[in-house]
Amino acid sequence: MEIKNPEEEAVKFYANMFFYYSVYDGATDKTKAKCQFEYMLDKIVEEMKQ
Repeated sequence: MEIKNPEEEAVKFYANMFFYYSVYDGATDKTKAKCQFEYMLDKIVEEMKQ
């Protein structure tokens, strides 16, 4: 699988990952935070496939 603009995709991935680390750490509903993170990952993967 070839990734177009790998540096840009890495920034997008890691920025979101660290954002959701913070969300999870401060969340009272950890399950909801985890679901939001998983949804974001799915969206990024789908964008990378295009």
